[in-house]
Amino acid sequence: AIVVRCLYLGVSIEAWNGNVNATIEGADSYFVLSENILAGHGFSNDVQPPYKPNTFRTPIMPYFLVGAHELFGSYFGAILFQILIASLLPLLGMRLAWQMFRDKQISIVAGLFLALEPISILFSTFFYSETVFTFIFFISVIYFFKYLEDHRLIDLLFSAAFMGFAMLTKPTVEFLPFFLGALLLWVWRSDLKRELWRVTLFLATCGLIVFPWVYRNYVVTDTF
Repeated sequence: AIVVRCLYLGVSIEAWNGNVNATIEGADSYFVLSENILAGHGFSNDVQPPYKPNTFRTPIMPYFLVGAHELFGSYFGAILFQILIASLLPLLGMRLAWQMFRDKQISIVAGLFLALEPISILFSTFFYSETVFTFIFFISVIYFFKYLEDHRLIDLLFSAAFMGFAMLTKPTVEFLPFFLGALLLWVWRSDLKRELWRVTLFLATCGLIVFPWVYRNYVVTDTF
């Protein structure tokens, strides 16, 4: 996974005549948001004053870029770090496949597919949120399956926490916790009272992680 992504990144940089930033910045404003944060202009995708606060994008990806840039000293280091994260997705996918099917061959096939699948290779080489989102989301789902297997509250809370962070990366899963909660109530319907309390904690944990950003949006723009 690392090899094919690094090769594709090299080809992309060559196609952009060696311009690394043009190769990796993407078109979803995360690059501009991170540049403004680094420059002290706040969470804005405006390229000139007054740098109006942005409420459309969620915070994890821009601050991931800021942290990686500060850690490695450049956006090139940040994209290599993202490629490393992307290269862990096949391993997480193998773990999920094992939890679902308990079949080694299926797990290996899933890992190979995720390592070589073209779209995931593409999205790992520029600054869209898909790679970071998928990484966090996979961890949440792994903990959810662990809860189904062992019925330990700590696994459910870890799943909820990572689900909240996934929402703050890409909010496409914002309604998923309600469906997962309903699933848990059905699976553990023989002990409905205890499970209802746990599902409430699950939903509350997701909500507590997302709430500060929702409140921030309300404060700065009077909208959620």
